[in-house]
Amino acid sequence: MPESLIIGYGVVFDDAGRVLLLRRRQHEALWPGRWWLPGDVTPLSEEPDDTVPRLFEHLLRQRIRAGYAHTVYGEEPSTGRHSVHNAYVVTVEESIEGAPEDETNPFDAMEWWDITAAVAELPDHQAELLSTVLERRDSGWDFDDDATLDDLFREPSSPSSPTVPNRTHLERRAAGDAILAELTDQENFAETIESRMGPFGSYLVDHIWGDIWQDGLLSRRDRSLAAMAAAGALMQVDGFAFNAAIGERNGLSRDEIVEVCVQLTVECGFPFGNLALTRVLSDWAASGEPFTPDSAIGKDDEQRRRDAAEVSEALTGRRIDPANIADDAQRQLGSVGRLTVDWSWGDIWNRKVLSPRDRALVVLAMHLAMGRERELESDLRTAHRLGCAWDELDGVIAIASAFCGLPRAADAGRILQRLRD
Repeated sequence: MPESLIIGYGVVFDDAGRVLLLRRRQHEALWPGRWWLPGDVTPLSEEPDDTVPRLFEHLLRQRIRAGYAHTVYGEEPSTGRHSVHNAYVVTVEESIEGAPEDETNPFDAMEWWDITAAVAELPDHQAELLSTVLERRDSGWDFDDDATLDDLFREPSSPSSPTVPNRTHLERRAAGDAILAELTDQENFAETIESRMGPFGSYLVDHIWGDIWQDGLLSRRDRSLAAMAAAGALMQVDGFAFNAAIGERNGLSRDEIVEVCVQLTVECGFPFGNLALTRVLSDWAASGEPFTPDSAIGKDDEQRRRDAAEVSEALTGRRIDPANIADDAQRQLGSVGRLTVDWSWGDIWNRKVLSPRDRALVVLAMHLAMGRERELESDLRTAHRLGCAWDELDGVIAIASAFCGLPRAADAGRILQRLRD
């Protein structure tokens, strides 16, 4: 089996906020002719943390500080070899006199690029690295001067997780029975469901209602929001309707429940949102209390893009020119980019039925249930920035695990613990 490629990249910005890119010569074996972040393959004799300082010293003639930022994995196109891509945020400390010999230089051009254009131009792995660096920088991430890859795996100096509960089975069962009786008006729920479903019924009472719903990390209202979002993202219509009914008891308005259906169309598609909304509207009609949601307010594209720019600043911390936001998004993602700007950011995210904090919580639960691992770190950062405490996000992950399973939820749990530590 061919050895893996480990490549280190330096991310350096100028005073105007542009990023430095180098173009590889056409005869290079790796990504010939492509624009790159300043980078090089790490030889077997070298530590990964030494690659970027070496490159800048011998090629760009600069002594630098390099703070570890992020790693992504993939394949090298020409050979299919597994590749490890490490990004470092670079601070230039001093210039060195002299220049490298031409034959040692795998690049033939150097330019400062606008961020949006650079992300669109770079190979996928480097584009992901640069995007992550920007998100972390704008959210206040501290790229420590002497940060290394080892810091990623270092144990935290002190635990930050809540105290682990220690209850008897009778205590769990009593707690589960009590909340189910309160929310469903059904006495002896545990006994009834165990007689029908055996161990599945036992664990439903003990571990969902007697444990997750009792952990104190989320309010009941927020827990209902997260449960509806996770169930809807999996097209579990019965589960969505059940938790919507409980959500009303827990303080959610019908407009807020409808808004979760609207957000579901953005994250999962119109069929998902349609099924969830049709079901709750039908249930409300059958109860003798029909409900008719208000229509959305129509917007011109110019207004959508102004609103999208405000939402972008709230979600990412970066201000984008409304005049260019749709064009930039379309260059990166085609029509989906424009739709994201005009519809998701410029319309849905700008609606006031759910607060930005609640909407971020709902989106996190939906992405978690769908297994959108690439979005989880950004979702967690955004929700925290918009007002969700780390413990509340822990509670969202716990309730979502009841719908998508522990292995998928564990991915989010690991990211959360790294962020809060």
